[in-house]
Amino acid sequence: MKAMDPAVPAMWVDTVWRDVKYAARGLRRSPRFTLTALTVLLLGIGSTTAIFSIAYDILWRLVFAVPVGDPATLGAVAALLAVVTLLASYLPARRATRIDPSAALRAE
Repeated sequence: MKAMDPAVPAMWVDTVWRDVKYAARGLRRSPRFTLTALTVLLLGIGSTTAIFSIAYDILWRLVFAVPVGDPATLGAVAALLAVVTLLASYLPARRATRIDPSAALRAE
């Protein structure tokens, strides 16, 4: 196995540090964009947390209200999950097969 050059991590850290400084300069130059971006980010994180908390509470009650010896309910949940997963995979794949590859590449 080949030993890694000790300068490689230092170069990576240096590149990331330069990118962070460049981004900070850009954000300082346009405070309105910075405020808008931070507001959208905070609203997104807050709403996601709230929705997840509500969904988690509902699912917690549904899952633990089902007795362990109820195979019909557990089987129905597994089947429903399988159907949703297959549809979520099948529909985009079906749409992608209808696209002409040469036309898609020309549009790029």
